Amino acid sequence: KKHFSDKTKFLLVNTNVPIRLQSGPSCGLVALRMLSESISGIPSSLPENNTTPGISLLRKAQECGYTNEGEMFSAYDLCDLSRTHYHLDSEVLEQWSILNVIMGLLQNKLYLVPYDTAKNHEPALNYGKTAHWALIKGFILAVESSSMIESCLSKEDAPLTSDSFFINVGKSSDRGWWTELISKNEFSEQNIFFVCQQSKSKYQGVWRSVDVFQSNINLQFPDAERVKENKWKIPKTLTDLKGKIICIQK
Repeated sequence: KKHFSDKTKFLLVNTNVPIRLQSGPSCGLVALRMLSESISGIPSSLPENNTTPGISLLRKAQECGYTNEGEMFSAYDLCDLSRTHYHLDSEVLEQWSILNVIMGLLQNKLYLVPYDTAKNHEPALNYGKTAHWALIKGFILAVESSSMIESCLSKEDAPLTSDSFFINVGKSSDRGWWTELISKNEFSEQNIFFVCQQSKSKYQGVWRSVDVFQSNINLQFPDAERVKENKWKIPKTLTDLKGKIICIQK
């Protein structure tokens, strides 16, 4: 809030997902498991605990030759698992934009995004050395035009009052008013935040969308030390991660 004026209002669209923590290098598989369970409402494997990618999912990935211990360095391979194992309607977007992701989230889509992670799990720029996976499950839009928001909000949504600071809009609102809001150009991408969940913390992250985007397109090379260990299936370059995002329709 300190970066915005007192007139700024924050509009939230978000999807709740079950929290699953990774054990070993399984961030991509665990992110996919969380996404699948949020769509189906059913745990992917009841006997398993909350710190596994799903034994059947891991075995499937190993059988396909995609991984050794759960590591996933290809958006295409992870997308294929989403289709063949969970039967999800998914595709890899090789060119994506922040605004397209926003409109997709309003259409009940969710996204799996590879990025470089800092020690606090936020997006970083390490050229792929700390590549990680996160689930984009919502967004927050910071706007200052409260009068326009009032005129656009549908009746079933909570009214915007003078002391409102944080407004949960939900996805039941008419998509048209979001389009109108975006077309007015009364905000910049600096004022869009993605709500993300990743598998190294039970807490969701609220990250600047531009930071996620820049981290995603900065992925180039894997950690040289990991490559030397020769334990995981790691490509020489991160071509199948850089600039890629997996879009999944709920």
